[in-house]
Amino acid sequence: MANLHLLDTYVGLLLVYLAFGFPIEVLLLRSFFNQVPRELDEAARVDGLGAFGRLFRIFLPLSKPILAALFILDFVSTWNEFQIALVLMQSRNMFTLPLGLLQFQEGYGGQFPLMASAVLMASAPAIIVYVFLQRYFVAGLTAGAVRG
Repeated sequence: MANLHLLDTYVGLLLVYLAFGFPIEVLLLRSFFNQVPRELDEAARVDGLGAFGRLFRIFLPLSKPILAALFILDFVSTWNEFQIALVLMQSRNMFTLPLGLLQFQEGYGGQFPLMASAVLMASAPAIIVYVFLQRYFVAGLTAGAVRG
């Protein structure tokens, strides 16, 4: 990142997060799409749908559960990630939320009501995302599971 001049930038941090998240996403999506019957694709071709039509009218609606599960997993893991951000982010104004909480703890560590409210505010977005997508979460994880 230093050679690419991406230290202390959100772009550099995003590239590292993508590099760590991409392999598991590909494996789960591949497993999910291998379970989709090929007859659906063949029927759509016979009906005259092109590649984009098949993607947007058949495969994306079918993949809502796995996409929601992947979104929740990636969002929570990125939202709570600490170590990579600690290494890549150097200035305080570029800190991510976990780094900001560490800095907040250094200043207000003995005041437990302030710490509790800071942790609650930091975890609220992840909880809200999960609440809105929870109906897809279990279905998406089981849909992407490898069958034997």
